[in-house]
Amino acid sequence: GPVDDGSTDIPGIERPKDGKFYKYVGLLWKLNAKEHWLIFLGAFCMLILGYCYPAMGQVTGHTIESIMVPPSMYPQMRHDINVLTGWFFFIGCIAFIVSLVGMTSVGLSSHRLVREVRLNLFRQMLRLDIAFFDHSTSSPGALTSILAKEARAIEGMGGACLLYTSDAADDGESV
Repeated sequence: GPVDDGSTDIPGIERPKDGKFYKYVGLLWKLNAKEHWLIFLGAFCMLILGYCYPAMGQVTGHTIESIMVPPSMYPQMRHDINVLTGWFFFIGCIAFIVSLVGMTSVGLSSHRLVREVRLNLFRQMLRLDIAFFDHSTSSPGALTSILAKEARAIEGMGGACLLYTSDAADDGESV
């Protein structure tokens, strides 16, 4: 395989040597240290969103129960259905707000992580000797490509992918 000369290591962060997934997650956790509160906010919002689905199931059950009445109780049924419709709307609004806040916070955290990785890579490249840039594999175009593409690949560890995975897990779907 390709020889790793450590030239893309980020200063102050030790690179995992054995390639274990959890070590890479730990590395990203350290890089994203300033944004932990956004990650926790997103996780909390997804937890609340996960509780919205059983609540809607309860309201649906009560709605079906309210419909099954004799004709003499239609005015009471209408009142019960109106109340339950309000609960559906309320739960829907809560689900919309927490999913919006959760997606925004995790997406913002992911965006800031990508920016931090790019800045650290660029700082590391600026510290390299001029002779490094004479190699064909480290031409300015190749290094620019690394800054543009490789840092973006980290976004998959957080952001939308993490959010959709947690949402699918809340729904009971296979991930």
